[in-house]
Amino acid sequence: MTIMNLTRKDITSAYNKIKRIARKSFDKKKYNDSLAKISIAAKLAYYINFIYTDVELENMLNDISKNIIPKPADFISVENRYVFVDSFGNSKVLALQYLKALISWDVEILYILESYSKIEESKEIRELLNTYSRGTILVVDPELETAEKIKLIFNRISDYKPFKILLHITPWDVIATTVMYAFNNVTRYQINMTDHAFWLGSGCIDYTIEFRSYGCTVSLEKRNIDKNHILVQPFYPIIKNDVFQGFPVELNKDNVIIFSGGTYYKIFGENDLFFLILKRILEENPSAVILFAGMGNGRNRLENFISSNRLEKRMMLLGERKDINEVFRNCDIYLNTYPFGGGLMSQYAAYNAKPILALTKANAFNNDLEDIVFSNSDKKQQICFTNVEDLLQETKRLVNDREYRVYKGQQLKEGIISPEQFSSNLYRLMDTGVNLFPIEKKSINFMAFQDWYLDIHNKYSNKIGYVIYVNFRMLAFLYFPKISFKYFPSLLKLIRNKIGI
Repeated sequence: MTIMNLTRKDITSAYNKIKRIARKSFDKKKYNDSLAKISIAAKLAYYINFIYTDVELENMLNDISKNIIPKPADFISVENRYVFVDSFGNSKVLALQYLKALISWDVEILYILESYSKIEESKEIRELLNTYSRGTILVVDPELETAEKIKLIFNRISDYKPFKILLHITPWDVIATTVMYAFNNVTRYQINMTDHAFWLGSGCIDYTIEFRSYGCTVSLEKRNIDKNHILVQPFYPIIKNDVFQGFPVELNKDNVIIFSGGTYYKIFGENDLFFLILKRILEENPSAVILFAGMGNGRNRLENFISSNRLEKRMMLLGERKDINEVFRNCDIYLNTYPFGGGLMSQYAAYNAKPILALTKANAFNNDLEDIVFSNSDKKQQICFTNVEDLLQETKRLVNDREYRVYKGQQLKEGIISPEQFSSNLYRLMDTGVNLFPIEKKSINFMAFQDWYLDIHNKYSNKIGYVIYVNFRMLAFLYFPKISFKYFPSLLKLIRNKIGI
């Protein structure tokens, strides 16, 4: 039996069915189940990004909030007292940047770690706050049911009487969003880290804090957030000086090391254009070697590309590196992934004064590196090339001219916002609501973006099938037959691996 690829209609049909199930549970006052189904629906929307907000889900979260928390918050806020709700719980995202800024203001902070599963990942965050005399930490008990977690967080925040609340949450977080619907008396800020994607909570915030024009455009055009409620706050990379783990082979001192990396799906699509670029770079630059640090599904495709083109001595895979800053320190050039770029990786390159090679298109999705790297608007310069030949020509110059490499890298390093600038700008934003950095609308091909995500899911990912099966089990085959049968071979493989067949 051949299983056809999933279409946008298949995904939206499943999404709407899950919403209907969530509504039925709500009508029966089964709020925990309703919230679980809302979270599943949000994950589907996030994985494909066919929408960016959903008024129906927001209204349902608001209604659930009123039923779980019958009385909304009613207190007089204590000035200079902040709540930071975190469901990511690690330093790979933006928690440390914001918490360090709050600490620099010498304000009181209640940090709420919503997910106990993140207790180890959040170690660096908790150590920071434990050494700060005005910091308090609440880790939510994992044994509580969802509704009880919501009540606990609501009561703790109400007792704290905060001046402002910052949300640093996953796109499918139903706990924090349900809580926030009960806090109309406090200014609430969403730190929009996943700015290119769907997320819950657009109806329970007062401001969204964006880090670039791309996210501003999505919030304006797709989330219907008023321009006066969009704040622009670029960020800087958190640098860890880990011990360098080295490279897999001894490289020649004359080699020019080009580094690239990210989740493997970022280099798939557009008729494997990124693979063609890799091949031509190595063909046209004999002294260059390429190192790629990747994670997720798809490594085998890159391995096959290397072996079929006999590039084993010129291109090597590093896997996932904990010492990522040291890798950048020891390379010469950074090659951004395509068709989906890496913003944080580009910041690491700039911090280490390494020139960046990047390809984009006039209306490409998520590749506007200028906003991410040149956070200081007065120093902004073009990074991305819109033509492959121009990119390859720049590659030759960077490979062959060391002085030019150093010059271009230093320009990038000078463009990144400093921790001190981050802190002062954030204070001004939250104090006045006035942007220091301009909001520039981008031309975004939203349909192409959706098509790319769907193509990646059909070819390389089983996240949707996995999420549906884990939450619906055998009923998944009844409710979502096409998605379930497409996922079935992966499920069998998973079971066989577990039982050792």
